[in-house]
Amino acid sequence: MRRSMVMEGEATSGGKPMFEIEMKAHLDDPARIREKLERIATFTGKARKRDHYYAPLGIALEEIDWVRDVPFRLREVGNRAIVTCKRRRRRAGLEINEEIEFAVDDPAAFDRFAHAIGFFPCITKEKITERFRKDDLTLELNEVKGLGWFLEVEYLSETPSDAERIRIRIRELFATLGIPPEAIEPRYYVEMLREAASPPPGRA
Repeated sequence: MRRSMVMEGEATSGGKPMFEIEMKAHLDDPARIREKLERIATFTGKARKRDHYYAPLGIALEEIDWVRDVPFRLREVGNRAIVTCKRRRRRAGLEINEEIEFAVDDPAAFDRFAHAIGFFPCITKEKITERFRKDDLTLELNEVKGLGWFLEVEYLSETPSDAERIRIRIRELFATLGIPPEAIEPRYYVEMLREAASPPPGRA
């Protein structure tokens, strides 16, 4: 079993529990941000990701608490599949996630296993990610199906106590890129996808 975030070309930290500290912002002009990222950071790859989030059987989508009720997801990237179990927290626009990850050889078999223990895929997120590296930060230019463009900045830490220091660094990076504070998005992608899929009040 591997702990921490598993991405193309990234190493884990010797099996230690890791915390992913991240912040994201909406982008009105992704081409402009891409040009700036190419000047200040190193491009490390592009991938299409399909994430299936699992909730307990019998719970309605509109009733799901994304922190409490969705303990794991199945991510498909090319011919690889990874299960991620998360303990989520939010603080001042940051997401702080303790993560445990492991690869699976057969996504369909894992889906059957999830159903057998009482979980079903409640929502699916699809995104195309362009990844960059700047010092110890991972920067992702994400086009999320149904939601638009975002810049997501991540830092991998052995302790959640780094959160405030990283929050300041990410806000400074956003300012350097010309991303205003009001563009910062505190909601999870899955929360936004659920809202986008729900009809407005009075329209069933």
